Amino acid sequence: MEKPTAAFIISLIGGIFILLGAISLFLFYISISLVAPSEHMVPSSGESMMWQIVPMYIYSATTGVLISMISGIVVIIGAIQLYSSPHRNQTWGTMIIVFAVISLFGTGGFLIGAILGIIGGILALIWRPEKE
Repeated sequence: MEKPTAAFIISLIGGIFILLGAISLFLFYISISLVAPSEHMVPSSGESMMWQIVPMYIYSATTGVLISMISGIVVIIGAIQLYSSPHRNQTWGTMIIVFAVISLFGTGGFLIGAILGIIGGILALIWRPEKE
């Protein structure tokens, strides 16, 4: 049985980039939280007020990390399912495109992951098996 190999590979690489973007953002925010002073330290009038912003920054970044992680996992699962059941290429292609676009609200896999996911999803949608 013929399979949409190009759509599978491009979507899989896009999903991996989206997941790597989420992991790198997560590690970046972990490193910021380790450097930031504890919450009981209040800056005096002469010190920087940056440390008051850090908890809010980390909270909003956590949302981006979760969006990207979930999107990356779903794009990877969609690519694997596309390869294992190519007769459902419309369903998996649509899912890959939707979650690649959603990943843009997070890291987007350094943008290249979202672009590859969208291209792979489009290839999945237009793929047709050859007639024998």
